[in-house]
Amino acid sequence: VLGQGASTSSLFYSDSSPYIMHECDSLENLLDEIVQFQTHLRKRMQEGSSPNEEILDASHARCIECVNDLSKEACIYLLQNWLLSLALCDVSFFVSFQFLMDQEHEATEECQSCDHGGIAICSMQDDVLASRAMGVHYEVKIVDCDPKPAKKLHGRGEVES
Repeated sequence: VLGQGASTSSLFYSDSSPYIMHECDSLENLLDEIVQFQTHLRKRMQEGSSPNEEILDASHARCIECVNDLSKEACIYLLQNWLLSLALCDVSFFVSFQFLMDQEHEATEECQSCDHGGIAICSMQDDVLASRAMGVHYEVKIVDCDPKPAKKLHGRGEVES
């Protein structure tokens, strides 16, 4: 059950953002409108048809009205999230695994830290009576998570429009 003044959309966005979403009716209305329009688009795509122009125009008008009424804090919240998505849109993950010989690993698992990879212990059953553990050394690295140059903002805007 939603709290007073809280919409499903605003709860979803506030839970999925690392930033604090200040209460703003216009922001909640904007997020609701976006979700409703996404629902309309998905339905129309499943039907194999294009969006209804009247619904598109009405939704556009409501969004503009909401944006014009946003508080300063709501604008900052939206900008923070957009810049975060810009930084993360081109992130890559590399995961490496190395199987360890029995004598190379301890019997305990170890989580990855900044200084070294982790060790996961995997139980393996050779037959009904015998089982043994195998160690797997793993490392997860994130690359290209640096701030993007301002010139990429223009290109991102073109992609999103």
